[in-house]
Amino acid sequence: MSQKTWFTLIELLVVIAIIAILASLLLPSLAKSRQAAQFSLCKSNMKQIGQLIRMYVDDNQGTYPSAIFWPDPNSIGNWHWQMYNAGLIKGINSTFASEAAAIRAGTYPKGIWRCPLGGAAPADWNPDRTHYGMNGASFQNKFVRDVQIKKFSLLSLVMDT
Repeated sequence: MSQKTWFTLIELLVVIAIIAILASLLLPSLAKSRQAAQFSLCKSNMKQIGQLIRMYVDDNQGTYPSAIFWPDPNSIGNWHWQMYNAGLIKGINSTFASEAAAIRAGTYPKGIWRCPLGGAAPADWNPDRTHYGMNGASFQNKFVRDVQIKKFSLLSLVMDT
């Protein structure tokens, strides 16, 4: 006859405690990995937006879209809307009469326009708007041409807002 040996309650609790300690050591590194992946996605989004803007510039005789932030209905439209009208952006409901109507309806595109690190939008800010902004100091309310830019390497075009 063989005797079966069982774990005692103390041994079981010690094993559970060791597993809990190991898990607590592992969780911060997993969180850092997740944050690094989200940061990488944000950088990729900005690169894609930069490429869209470059396509817009190439199609519009070297002219950049104007960096109006959130305009009134009588404005020329912000840079997202200008690129939509040029056929470079899909996902905005084109049945609206103006950009302001589309903004009120919350039809701004998602995907590359949202950074996973961005978090929730404030109550006074439409949550469907982009997390990225075009350089308003250089491009606000004016159409800048390639030939007007002296040093491209010193100019920020799109940034995380």
